[in-house]
Amino acid sequence: MTHYYVLRFVQTSDGRLVAAEREEKMTGMAAVSSACAYATGKGGAVAFSQHGDHPSAGARACRIIAGLGLLPEEVEPYLAGSTS
Repeated sequence: MTHYYVLRFVQTSDGRLVAAEREEKMTGMAAVSSACAYATGKGGAVAFSQHGDHPSAGARACRIIAGLGLLPEEVEPYLAGSTS
């Protein structure tokens, strides 16, 4: 089973970008749509998918679908080949 998520990044008053809670979405398109909406404010978002039976089964490899808006520099290397 494939699970789809969006992880939003918000900009703090001192300009840092910090991750908010991830949100599970029903489809990859829903994750990308949410990422687009979050990217219009002071921050950005990454839409990604993970494959497995249990969405909370610990750290697993993920596939980034899209990275939009303002994102931390640490995220940029993982965006190769996705929409950014």
